[in-house]
Amino acid sequence: MKLALVHDWLNQRGGAEDVLETLVDLYPNSPLYTSIYAPELMPENYRAWDIHTLWIDRLPGIHRHHQPYLPVYPLAWGGLHLDDYDVVLSNKSGFCHGLQKSDQTLHVCYCLAPTRYVWQLDGYIAREGLGG
Repeated sequence: MKLALVHDWLNQRGGAEDVLETLVDLYPNSPLYTSIYAPELMPENYRAWDIHTLWIDRLPGIHRHHQPYLPVYPLAWGGLHLDDYDVVLSNKSGFCHGLQKSDQTLHVCYCLAPTRYVWQLDGYIAREGLGG
């Protein structure tokens, strides 16, 4: 079985990354697709993983401040085609479930939480220190 792991972003450490680490332990030979990866902000053991990033990883300042780019994420994830996999396992709270796949590919989405910046915008802005 050919399996791909998918995760929204790798520029901050939290509960989502705990789940991701478990998935990588379960499927150590599977590639991991993510929008952005900031190795300097993540645990060193991540550097041994087969991580593939999207084109938005090259946008200025995105590793430290990805929030201004949130409107671009659906476009970026929609351009990722994982047709060659039997199973795609996405670990998400954001946009990564919007990837493209073939009809023969099973997509299992582990939804960590509703997208907080959509459903609880005021709390998200306060917690992330994004207010003016």
